[in-house]
Amino acid sequence: MGYARNLLQTLVLGKLGHPLLSPIFLLSMKTEDTMSTYLHAMTTLKSTKIDEMTLKVHLVKWLKTKGFQYWSQEFEFMRRPDVIAFSFSSEHSISLADVFHRIPFDYLAANFKKKRFSADMLIEKFGLRQRGTVRDLNHLVKCGFLAKSEKGYRVISTEPFLARLTSIECKIKDWKKGLDQAITYKMLFSMESYLALPQNRINNVDKTLFRKNGIGLLSIDDHGCVHEEIKPKSRIDSFYVHSASASIAHNFKSHSLKKIQPVS
Repeated sequence: MGYARNLLQTLVLGKLGHPLLSPIFLLSMKTEDTMSTYLHAMTTLKSTKIDEMTLKVHLVKWLKTKGFQYWSQEFEFMRRPDVIAFSFSSEHSISLADVFHRIPFDYLAANFKKKRFSADMLIEKFGLRQRGTVRDLNHLVKCGFLAKSEKGYRVISTEPFLARLTSIECKIKDWKKGLDQAITYKMLFSMESYLALPQNRINNVDKTLFRKNGIGLLSIDDHGCVHEEIKPKSRIDSFYVHSASASIAHNFKSHSLKKIQPVS
């Protein structure tokens, strides 16, 4: 049993350093050997008292059935969800990661859907480099995020380049605090946000608050099965969805996983 717990701690709580971000652990859902190890450890712990770490292990299997490509832990962007899951939306995602990492697109999306802006304004306001900024803006034009005319640039698409950027907060008892955290994640950067609880805690929850705020609710039973009690409402206009997506993808690249393989 001690070995299984140490294995889980290594797999689930392992940390990889990065100079730009807090530590993050990325797992490809396509890696069958890694998934088998997770599921074996999950079976070993089935009869033990459930805790937040065990909830996360059960969620891994569920995330794969929902079609997510990757999940991560210890990712911090203003706040730190227990689990964040995502997929890459197109073949341009990796190249766009660097552009969105340099260009403050969330600011542009909030202010320049109708008005136009110039490269010089952006360079002066954010202290950007002239040559690189013009190149990045033209790349966003080519990819359909910006339109360009003699009067300047204008935002024409705010579709995030990461698909299904989803946060999951795990709690054992305090569902009210977990709901507040899930709402915050959705406001800041997540397209969808969940709270995960042990199944025996679900009856204590006011489900109307979840539906009112568009937050999903997951219950996990004693056998490790995940049940979607309430589906979340999706949004793509979170305040910093592009900045968070860029940080995730930039970190993904830093670990030499440069070619994205879709889940088969």
